[in-house]
Amino acid sequence: MPSLTALAAFETSARNLSFKLAATELNVTAPAISRQIKLLEKDLGCVLFYRRHRQVQLTPDGMVLYEALSEAFTTIAGAAQAVRTTSSGQVRVGTTNAFVSLWLMPRLQDFWRRYPEIRLHHSISDEAINVTASGSDVTIRFGEGKWAGMESQFLFGDRICAACSPAFAKRNGPFKEAEDLVGHTLLEITNVSSEDWPGWQDWFRSVGADTRPREFRYFDSYGVAVQAAIDGLGIVMGWHSLVDEVMHDGKLVQILPTTMQPNGAFFMVTRQHRPLSPEARTFASWLHGQANQYAPSVPEG
Repeated sequence: MPSLTALAAFETSARNLSFKLAATELNVTAPAISRQIKLLEKDLGCVLFYRRHRQVQLTPDGMVLYEALSEAFTTIAGAAQAVRTTSSGQVRVGTTNAFVSLWLMPRLQDFWRRYPEIRLHHSISDEAINVTASGSDVTIRFGEGKWAGMESQFLFGDRICAACSPAFAKRNGPFKEAEDLVGHTLLEITNVSSEDWPGWQDWFRSVGADTRPREFRYFDSYGVAVQAAIDGLGIVMGWHSLVDEVMHDGKLVQILPTTMQPNGAFFMVTRQHRPLSPEARTFASWLHGQANQYAPSVPEG
């Protein structure tokens, strides 16, 4: 292994693309950072940075090393945070923005009422997350339930309908079959939280419709796409677990009886070989109970 000090200096410099900013972050001098980088380059027998006027750029070898270190440091940071959380009595919960806002948040009042002494810390991201690097005690993930180094417990499956605002349906309907959606604005998610998360083309294939929609509007967040549908901007893929509440309130309506069953499901994920704290076990038990009580309102089809 190269010097850990040199690796830390390199990772910080590569992330900032600046020896000066790396020095500030690590509370050392810029010459000290430069010296550590030179020692690392000598040890590895390659050049890691192109030195430009007042800036640096990674070489191909530098990029390979930085990608590996970035992932490793993220894993270490997650583990450190998990240890802090466990020792402080908090429970760190990992979710996507859509899941926490549309499914979990409406149910949290029950948890807070029952367990006011337990503090929840939410780690929220819509990026495709490597759960083995997550520092969460309990993570809610969509997929097939198989992640290296993790244990998964099934929460619930899902079905997906075509949904829009009542005003949009009245203005553009009636909708009788999947082909009727062609020509209307479909709201699509680009920054999905799982490789198993389907898009509109998957939905059309699943329901047996041989068609190619022409008009899409793209969003990085499912929650934002749902809000766009509520505002009458188009038709969204309505995951019943995530839009039940807004459909019950009449903000969205299902416009076709046909639904799609995705390949994956929602799972509660924890790390193998690391016992949960009493607080995390309490939250996990409560979450499983909420999932067992959950009854989807979107019909199968």
